[in-house]
Amino acid sequence: MTMIHKLLFLHNSESPIISDRLDEYFSKNGMDVDVYWAACGKFPRSLDPYCAIYFSGSPLGPWEQIPWVLKEIDIIREAAIRKIPMLGTCFGTQILAYILCGPETVSRKEIYETGFITVTATPELAKDPIGKNLPSAFPVFSWHRDEVIARHPDMILLSHSPQCGNHLWRHRALPVWGMQGHPEVGGDHGREWFNHYVHVLKSNGLPPSLVPAQDEEAIKTPDAMTLYKNFIDYVTVN
Repeated sequence: MTMIHKLLFLHNSESPIISDRLDEYFSKNGMDVDVYWAACGKFPRSLDPYCAIYFSGSPLGPWEQIPWVLKEIDIIREAAIRKIPMLGTCFGTQILAYILCGPETVSRKEIYETGFITVTATPELAKDPIGKNLPSAFPVFSWHRDEVIARHPDMILLSHSPQCGNHLWRHRALPVWGMQGHPEVGGDHGREWFNHYVHVLKSNGLPPSLVPAQDEEAIKTPDAMTLYKNFIDYVTVN
């Protein structure tokens, strides 16, 4: 009998567009995905069916006292008790750190880190399940000014960039990972997402020279996408 691995996908953006159709990527790679538009107040009644949770990006901060953010905080706390594997990107990494490692681990900078940047792995990445088959440095798309500071004893730093000291981390005692960048923007459908947000990206510091050409291959970052595949492998094996 084939085991069903159900992933809870919490979509935290005010836009209905899921960057690079990431939900479809999870589905094509063996996960049974339930998408809930968390930013519109949509959540499952129970975590019982799920063996993993993904938290997407959002323009908001994890400190916002609004109903859907508070509900997501409750989900993180319950999932941590159950030791359900969790992965967050952008706002997702920030809310995971904010709740599991403390509010002092998330800060807002004056300027954005925007564009395709190179992240450098720490020695810990090669030892981590999510770092399988990754080089010591690789490109990833980044768009943020809030970021997680790697100064909590339960936080293992896995990669960084010149402008962001913590691009990827793992919780020391829980199956929880956070990524500041957006590997999915470098996936098969990144152009669709880019066309939707390009004007906002430019206003947040994306230089014209970094606006990708119309060729879809120009924005692909396959090494970064490996992070998602490794998370899936971890969930399905464990």
